[in-house]
Amino acid sequence: MIFLDIEFQNKMSGIDIGNMLRKKFRNEFIKIVYVSNHESYSPELFKLHTFNFIKKPVNYDDIEEIIQDLLAINYKQRGTFKYKIKAQVFEIDLYKILYFFHEKRQIIIKTYKENLPENKFYGKISDISEKLSYADFFLINNYYLVNYYTVSEFNYTKIKLINDEVLNISQAFRTSVKNMHIKKMEKY
Repeated sequence: MIFLDIEFQNKMSGIDIGNMLRKKFRNEFIKIVYVSNHESYSPELFKLHTFNFIKKPVNYDDIEEIIQDLLAINYKQRGTFKYKIKAQVFEIDLYKILYFFHEKRQIIIKTYKENLPENKFYGKISDISEKLSYADFFLINNYYLVNYYTVSEFNYTKIKLINDEVLNISQAFRTSVKNMHIKKMEKY
């Protein structure tokens, strides 16, 4: 987690540093918390997948609340997902998974940076959904199970992930996705 002031006294700004992290270094795992006197930067900060924003003057309670939120998320995402291909067992950290996709009786695991050599296995998306609901994975249709913490934008009909991939939410799942997102936003 990085706390960044938006306005510096030199040529670079906190937004420039955020852009470098996200675009140049392609790092989506560092959580950015911006600090400023002004709230007018929100459109720019939204594009950088900002974790949170603190208005100056900063107080201890604000920082403690943000750290508690991050710890709660990390606790949920600290586990691994194990799957079997033939007789071999594979394991991947939950926080690295963008989503699971069901295609032709197989489940495909999509990750942010890593291309898994063995990422297809036989299974049901409903079984995985039930197993990973505690880690905030949610269904957007009958084929996609998405990691909530890899979504950068929510829309009524689609979501955008941190890798800029856009996935459609089927009509049958729109209300449940919207309600889940509202509930998460109220909590964090």
